[in-house]
Amino acid sequence: MNRNALHPASYRHVYFWSVLIILYFATRFYNLTAFPIFSDEAIYIHWAQIISEDWAELFISKVEGKLPIYIWLVALILPCFDDPLVAGRVISIVAGIFTLLGVIHIGQKYYSPGVGWLAGIFYIACPYALHLERMALLESLLTACGVWVIIISLNIAQATI
Repeated sequence: MNRNALHPASYRHVYFWSVLIILYFATRFYNLTAFPIFSDEAIYIHWAQIISEDWAELFISKVEGKLPIYIWLVALILPCFDDPLVAGRVISIVAGIFTLLGVIHIGQKYYSPGVGWLAGIFYIACPYALHLERMALLESLLTACGVWVIIISLNIAQATI
């Protein structure tokens, strides 16, 4: 008997992960530029272009009191894309995958594996997430950070009990 072979239950686990990830990317990348550019998107992308051309302008977003991390990430990948709007929206989609993983983790750890998968499906279908993760806005990164702050906080709280 081969002990290194995957157990049939692990195939199911890999299957669920694959389906969720494919479903997530299919819903987020499908017709990504169909939405017209939003005014905040234009501002963030313009700041990222300025930073990409002159790294001395790292804190240009602080002029309006905006956090610079999202804009820095867009500035980093801006040279990889022909369309700056797509670059900004890709960062939002990548941030959203971290939110999805966090939501699944919370459901599986604190309830059951089935609840985690169901939470992931609900998150993928959530209109708020679907809309904001297809736009080049700070909110998707903020949501990802919020979910992982909750996870870390719960872990710290459990460790101190």
